[in-house]
Amino acid sequence: MLKAVAQRVFESCRKSDYVCRYGGEEFCVLLTETADSAALVWAERTRKALSEMRIECDRHLLKISASFGVSQMLDDTRTGEQLIDLADQALLVAKQSGRDRVVAYRSLCDNGGLQLSGSSQFASPFEEARARNVMTTLVACLDQNETIGKAAEFFLRFRINSSPVVDEHGKLVGILSEKDVMAIMLEPGSWNRLVRDVMKTNVVCYEEETPVKVIYEFLCRVTLRRVVIVKEGYPTGLVSRGTLLRWFSNWLSIHGHLPADLNREQAALDYANRRALLTANVRSLAKSASDLERSVEEAEDDVLPVLIDAASRMQEQINDLLADSRHFLQSSQARFDAFAHEAENALA
Repeated sequence: MLKAVAQRVFESCRKSDYVCRYGGEEFCVLLTETADSAALVWAERTRKALSEMRIECDRHLLKISASFGVSQMLDDTRTGEQLIDLADQALLVAKQSGRDRVVAYRSLCDNGGLQLSGSSQFASPFEEARARNVMTTLVACLDQNETIGKAAEFFLRFRINSSPVVDEHGKLVGILSEKDVMAIMLEPGSWNRLVRDVMKTNVVCYEEETPVKVIYEFLCRVTLRRVVIVKEGYPTGLVSRGTLLRWFSNWLSIHGHLPADLNREQAALDYANRRALLTANVRSLAKSASDLERSVEEAEDDVLPVLIDAASRMQEQINDLLADSRHFLQSSQARFDAFAHEAENALA
């Protein structure tokens, strides 16, 4: 199969082009002196040619399809590795959006790229923060040797729609979603198939020390909703669009503009109200922790579902506390500003 595909791709190229095998079943083609518009025409023509091939194997004629990612060397593309990375991102989107298609990296930027324009205060958190600072910590992952039936139970029990998949050493090897399970669940014997036979192996992952800005810009460009965060190959967390929205909202809250027209009485009232809300949220978190302790003690067998359910709820409560903290900070600052203003008027 690889030889037949390589031969067909090679035949579609010019003498000045380069065709290389790049990984297990991937090929990398360098089209010299070619803009991406022409490269797209070449990729579509080659994709169609591959789809029309019939390869004989053990008296069977096999039909294949191919996905293509196209990128062009631009002014800010400094190395060949970067050029390949851009093409690989486009290839990933081609696979994730249905396969047997051509996707240009340029198209990902045309429709989704958010620009970090305006005041530098909004860009600064992306420059400073790392993935480990904003990620949602993983509590459990799927094992590649689990059955699809167990995976479906896993999704339903923990109320999630996808999960990283790990090998026997705990290292990331793929990702499985509810959609993947649904795609094969009507097939005979599907519930007994192994996760490793169904999972997607082209996982988008970033190291814990990756700047948040890099992940933000990637999620703005592509249709993917989340990426996996790893440390030396071991999955440690997830960063989704919702994760970034929540984190940035909290950051803006703390660094936002303070009300200028708040007098001393209003500031004191606002401070008291916010403090009462903060106290209520802290009590709610404490109750959740107490309920978790009791549930763990009373659990007869598997405590993991109880743990994940309670931990997820407590994580949201902690996020609420972070959101409340900005109001508490604003009220405190407003009280101080109002007092200082009145003192200044009295002295005058």
